[in-house]
Amino acid sequence: MNKKYLVLAVISLILLISISAWSYNKVISDGSKESMDKGPKLKKTSISSLNFNNDKGKITLIYPSQDTETFSTEIVKIDHKGTIVQKQEINDPDFSSITLSQKPNQPKFLYAFQNGDVYSNHFYSFNLKTKKFIKKEISYFKHDVMLDSVSHYGDDIWFRTATSYKTGTQNFVKNKGFSKSFSNFDSKEKFETPPGFEPVNSPLISLKNNIVYVNVGSDAEDYEKSGMVFLNKSTGKIKVFRKKEEPYAYATLYGEDDKAFFASTDGWMISINEKGEKIEKSFSILNNAYYDLSEPMRMINKKNGLQVLTYPSENEDEADRQILVKWSFNRDFNVQKLKPLFWKDDRWYKYLYFNPSNKKSYFVEFNPKKADKGKLIIADSKLNVLRSIPVDAPVGLDFVVD
Repeated sequence: MNKKYLVLAVISLILLISISAWSYNKVISDGSKESMDKGPKLKKTSISSLNFNNDKGKITLIYPSQDTETFSTEIVKIDHKGTIVQKQEINDPDFSSITLSQKPNQPKFLYAFQNGDVYSNHFYSFNLKTKKFIKKEISYFKHDVMLDSVSHYGDDIWFRTATSYKTGTQNFVKNKGFSKSFSNFDSKEKFETPPGFEPVNSPLISLKNNIVYVNVGSDAEDYEKSGMVFLNKSTGKIKVFRKKEEPYAYATLYGEDDKAFFASTDGWMISINEKGEKIEKSFSILNNAYYDLSEPMRMINKKNGLQVLTYPSENEDEADRQILVKWSFNRDFNVQKLKPLFWKDDRWYKYLYFNPSNKKSYFVEFNPKKADKGKLIIADSKLNVLRSIPVDAPVGLDFVVD
């Protein structure tokens, strides 16, 4: 990928988030939403103390705090027409803007972790049946955890930290790079990545004998190129795989048993098993896809996942474009572009999550040039629209409970 376009993509995303946060705060205060009584400072209330069971015909929208000083999260209950029927504001300093992760072998749980500039010593699970957040404290590290991500696939819960678990700092080795850490929340196992093999922002994959990830690549001499990394759980040693023609970057997709799947920015889908057997397939729709900026994949069953992919614009006056794809992880693995009836090419989409119990998908739609208004789209298993509901501040809407 042309680095000019990569930089433009990052800048455009930062601007969008900043504008959206400003729009969200303005929406709350200018009366286009019912203004909340500022009054005295909010009493601290844990998000995990709340129950999100809704009355029939009601949906709860959760806008986690964008402000790391006030940590004011707004919880809005609406009807199917988008009319606000109840509004609540809480102060929870342990809960701010979140990213969601889910995996098919734990269908009733979502995993939520704080993103942005907030690094914490905890994450959350959300039980889709009881409709409650459960706070998971990480208490077995000697130093502050500084959790970076809990996006993962595997039987146990794995997370990534922004620092070394050994020192509590960002270890940097000259002419090599940074080290970061992985840990198994259930077994409390900890691993550190070798200098120069710092993981990118894509899911960890736990196979039988290895933790699989993708490392940050560099064009600088003496630094490591991007690669698909297998870190042995017994020895801590790594084995790195690369395509013959190296792309700008790779991303992990999914994995189970002894096999992991990857995608590359030059249009390839790759499977590698723990024996080192590799299969590569070319798909034109993957050319120049930038996975770091795209929404996470949502597995709709044990072999298929849906994902919104982002493609940086080559014209700085135009918005990046997005498409929806379906990944298939069968023996004959592949990816195909989908175009649901609700999909509009000039809109952006956040795929919040897939609920395996009712087979519904929850999308947020908005205009990237005017992100103060949008829609919550609830779709069935065939991506037919069940509900299309107007919502305010769509970029700040991180979670919904139906």
